[in-house]
Amino acid sequence: MKHFFYLAIFTLALTSAISQPITQTERNAGMEQKINKYIYAETYTGSDTAWILANTRTQSFNDANQLDIFEQEKIDSTGTQKESRWEHVYTGSLLTLLNVYNWKDDNWQLVSKNEFIYDDFQRIISNTNYYKNDDGEFLIGSITLTEYDENGRVSTVTSYRNQGILPDTTKLTNTYDNDGNLIELLNQKFKNENWVNQNITTFFYQDGKYMGQEYKFWYGQELLLDYMDSILYDAQDRRISRIHYKSYDDEYEKDYRFVWSYDENDRIVEEIYQDWVAIDWGEPSKTTITYDERGNVTERHKMQMRSDEWTEKEIVYVTYNEYDFITDFQFYIWLVNDWLRNTRLTYEYGVIDVTENVQKNLEMLNYPNPFSEETTIEFQLRNPGDAKVTIHNINGQLLKTDVLTGLSAGENQYKFDSGNLPSGVYLYSIGSGSEKYYNTFVINK
Repeated sequence: MKHFFYLAIFTLALTSAISQPITQTERNAGMEQKINKYIYAETYTGSDTAWILANTRTQSFNDANQLDIFEQEKIDSTGTQKESRWEHVYTGSLLTLLNVYNWKDDNWQLVSKNEFIYDDFQRIISNTNYYKNDDGEFLIGSITLTEYDENGRVSTVTSYRNQGILPDTTKLTNTYDNDGNLIELLNQKFKNENWVNQNITTFFYQDGKYMGQEYKFWYGQELLLDYMDSILYDAQDRRISRIHYKSYDDEYEKDYRFVWSYDENDRIVEEIYQDWVAIDWGEPSKTTITYDERGNVTERHKMQMRSDEWTEKEIVYVTYNEYDFITDFQFYIWLVNDWLRNTRLTYEYGVIDVTENVQKNLEMLNYPNPFSEETTIEFQLRNPGDAKVTIHNINGQLLKTDVLTGLSAGENQYKFDSGNLPSGVYLYSIGSGSEKYYNTFVINK
């Protein structure tokens, strides 16, 4: 079930909508009710004849429109059973405590918790995870400390993991160029009272464009090649290819590649994947993407070339409401001679009133979306000043915070590199003074 869920989430939106229609006049005037996160969702698995409800998820929010309680129930042949519950505690706008419960013995049992500490710029600097041992005691499972440079960018992330056995401490160190581009990521492990290098990723740019990365690892004192990615662009600065090279005997050879095609609106409509076989690219697989008139992805078809013929393998169908948020997601797999239902997710949404501080996604967009490596976020500010960028995953976990300084009023841009983040849907926000905007992007690797 968990496997099916993660197959699906790469096209799910985290924010949401309601079913009451509005007129275009009201939409243009900004009178429509604003969109909240989903309040109820269902996940189905498929059988030969029908969709079978597997679990439900509900979310409730506090008066500040912050996620308060998340609960999940599972459904099987014995009926509906409570499964897990997350309770969120805030100090002002910041999440400071997350309690996780499991349902056991007809009661919610607290099994783990996370405590978050922030600096004066509201950037997370400490995340401590506690777990309950067999004696019912809470022990520290891990501590993650985040440091920032003078420009507000993440400089180091140090993780201490214990889990009741032996300490396991790692450190990630980021290095940036003068333009703020991440050019090096160093991974170290603490051994024998010293930091020992584990691996290093180097990122390449040309004229401000991300051109690829190289990954090396240490074998004893020797630094060895592992892989390299190379990005190609067309005349419109759209990524048209990513070639992955694998190291053999410390020399690079082609491994696989992605090739992208775009429509007249600069949206990806086709992705080709091929493995390198001996001396040439092997039989390809491809994914085609269909959009509605508002730019929402409505279908994704994955096909495999077999004996010079394209064979369908997977299909995704997505439907939306008038606010452009997903209400129904269906994923099918071709099996022998028919389509097999795999996973289905449905969403219901709540609303909040219009305010100047919570804006719909009209003031902030990113392109390309979906993307694999890098996207550009464009946003409008009413007043000049600084802004804070945050990136969260679909579970609400904070992944990145960035502070942008000296911004002008009007249009601004922020480039985000996906780095090692897996495929999925992510929520990003940009806040400046009383202005705060939310939207989502999709990473598809």
